[in-house]
Parts: sequence; C-alpha cells; structure tokens
Amino acid sequence: MVSISSTWVPLFLGALAARSYGCSTDSDCSLNGVCRDGKCDCDSGWMAGDCGVLRLSPLPPASERVYSGAIWPNSTLSSSWGGNIVQIDGHSELYVSEFTHHCGLSTWQSNSRVVHATASQLDGPFIGDSNVVLPPFAHNANPITIPACGPNPGHIAVFHVGDGDGRTQRVDCHNGTTPPSTRSASRHGRRETGGGQCKKTDFSAPIPLNKSIRIPHSSSPRGPWAEAVQSCVGPGLSTSESFGCPHFSNAAVLVLANGTTLLLHSGCPGSQSNGFNVAIGETWQGPYRPAMGLDARGQNAWYSPSINTSAAGGCTDPFIWMDPRGRFHALFHCHWPNQGDRGGHAFSEDGLSWTTSMTIPFGAAVPLTDQTNVTYEARQRPHLVIDQSTGVAGVSPSGSPLALITGTKALNKDPNAQLPWMTGCKSDMEPNCDKSFTQMQLIEK
Repeated sequence: MVSISSTWVPLFLGALAARSYGCSTDSDCSLNGVCRDGKCDCDSGWMAGDCGVLRLSPLPPASERVYSGAIWPNSTLSSSWGGNIVQIDGHSELYVSEFTHHCGLSTWQSNSRVVHATASQLDGPFIGDSNVVLPPFAHNANPITIPACGPNPGHIAVFHVGDGDGRTQRVDCHNGTTPPSTRSASRHGRRETGGGQCKKTDFSAPIPLNKSIRIPHSSSPRGPWAEAVQSCVGPGLSTSESFGCPHFSNAAVLVLANGTTLLLHSGCPGSQSNGFNVAIGETWQGPYRPAMGLDARGQNAWYSPSINTSAAGGCTDPFIWMDPRGRFHALFHCHWPNQGDRGGHAFSEDGLSWTTSMTIPFGAAVPLTDQTNVTYEARQRPHLVIDQSTGVAGVSPSGSPLALITGTKALNKDPNAQLPWMTGCKSDMEPNCDKSFTQMQLIEK
C-alpha cells in the first residue's frame, strides 16, 4: 500500500501540524489512541497530534481525474450518492444509493433507490446484478450485519431514508445530470419520508405503526428481502403496546452484544444545527426510546441532541461504530464555518455522553498518487468500512476502519478534472451540473 507523504496531505493538515498537542487522558487523543507520556499513540487508521484525522491513502488518478476512487456507478452515464460495504465470506457487498433514468443528485427525493453490487476485493471492481433492495424513494443506504443476539442473527439489514413506494420519477435526464424542468416529480407515498411524523414539539399522540419505516433484511446479500417494522415507545415513554417511530433522519445503528441498539439520527429536516439525537432500542427493530428521556413538558425528547455540533456549523449523515477497545465513535459531515463541507467526528466512553472533536477527519481535497489533489465541491454521506475481525465480539459494526466511502459531487476546483459539459457550472445544483458518484479511499494502518 502506498505511504502518505507530506506532499500529498490535504491542506487542512498543514494547520494541524502547526498546532502543539499534549495529552493527559485518552480523550485528548479523540479516543482514537492512547495517551502515553503526554503524547498520543494513535490507533490503526488515525493520525495527527490528537489522532483526529483519518490516515487516507492517495488514489491512483483515473483516466478522467474527477472519477478517481469511484466505485459506483459502474457507468459514467449515471450518478450515485454514497453507501457502504459489509464483508461476507471474502466478498465485499456494496449497498449504494443510485439515481434512476440517468438523473443527477438534485432528483434524490424522487429518483434515488438502493441497489446491491459485489466485488471480490475491498475496492472493487463492483459488479451490479440488477438487485434492487428498495425502489425510489430510498436513500442513504446504511447496511449492517446483525450479530448473534436479537432477531434475525446473521442477516444483513439496510437502514435508509425513504419509503420505497415506487413514486413518480424524472425520466428526462442524461449523463447522470438533471436538465432544467418546469415540473416537479410527485412526492406521494404510502408512508411519510423516513418514517413517522416530523414534529419538533408535539409527541402527545401515539404514532401508528403504519407510519413507521420498514427496514429490509435478508440472510443473503442478494435477498430476497423481508421488511421489519421499526417500533418505538409511545407518549410518556409508554410501553403498553407497539407504536410507530418519529422521523429518524439518516439513521445509523450500532448493535451491542446483548442486542441493545443505539440509533443515531439528525432529526427533522432543517434541524441539523441542533446536533445528533440518540435513541436506544431493545433490539435493532426496537422498541426505541429517546436517550434523553422526557423533556420539560413531559413529552418524549426525540429531538433533544446528545451530540452538540453547533461549533462545527451543524452536521448530518452520521455513521456510528465501536472501536476495538469498546469505545464509541461517530463520523459525519459538517458545514464548518468559513471552510464549507468537511468531515466531523464525535466520541464517547459510554455511547450517551459525547464529545465533538474540533479536528476535521477528512476534507474536500483528495490526494492522488501523482502528488496532486482534486478538491471537490463536497464529499458527504461518509461511511467507514469496518474490519469486524478486529472488533469487540458480538458488536456490529465494531473494529478498525479499512476505507472511507463518501457521496462525492463531481463539480470540483481542478481545471484538469472538470467534466467538459460542467466547465461553466457555478453550483452543483444548477441544471446539468448535479453529477455525483460514490468514492472510496482506503485507510492506512
């Protein structure tokens, strides 16, 4: 594997190198290392004085530089927006969000679906087998392998945003971009987006189960897929019967050895600046209850954040895992003040009390092996491929990080990497400018 040299390190690491670090506890090392003699000894996959930066390998330049590290889609005529991999029997099983009818990122609420592809190596090439896990609208694929304790052990469960109702889609796209249009795609559905009601203040009424999100799961990477209904406690933390769940936007889950599940979510749309919320389930299917219990009015505190991200500009798209020492971590992307979209990281000893790091774990600049960088408009939806063989037994996901996967916008700041038809684009949300793909960077030990 190629070693990182200082020439290839993204610009934000220069500022980190200029800082003076010292430590008195492992928390000063972002729980990504051990404090020894006043200095942090970083774990596999992490670096910098406080062990807060992912040790990402440079990417070989692709024939079209913009697509360096692209793992999906397997055609440049389409677009996709992130996902993750579970490793089973020596194969990498990818569950990824892609857009139908060759559309771009701006159609994510109408054309996004979750599909499966497989590879014999971690970084591909991935082969699609027309296995649609969920039709549109389904987004932010977040697969995990269910451990031994709890329902359906050994199954793959794919958490996601959306209801998979097969809604009306844009069909007039090309090259993975979306042309201008005077019409909007229909947003009807049999269940509300993401499951449940999305009210920030009123949870005094029970949420019916038919408003709760369904989680596809299967004993085989290719399906067939059954659906598990996600359940939650009722008003006042009532457990008298099964209730539906509120809107768990961009849910990420960590299943512990006893089956207890931590669900991390970013709440209602527009509430990203409030931080991340934690719900605790008896199993990965629920019933879930808010970690913060009841609010001052005696209502379920579903949207009372356990992770405050305001100093990082507000964050979204969490991924949660346990490291080999049994400590809790979350990776996400933030809208950093004066810096734009960059990665974010939080850590915890117990999964309930969290610290948000002010060190950026990954940036918008991706180093290449020719000692140059491509700086993208944004890299979002971060997920880590986790080496389960190094993790805590019975916990999923748990272990050391093997790779970073992001949804990456093709629009970038490198004239040599810009796609020809996007040279005049000022924003990735302009017509014909919303090209995106799913990108992987391997992580060095």
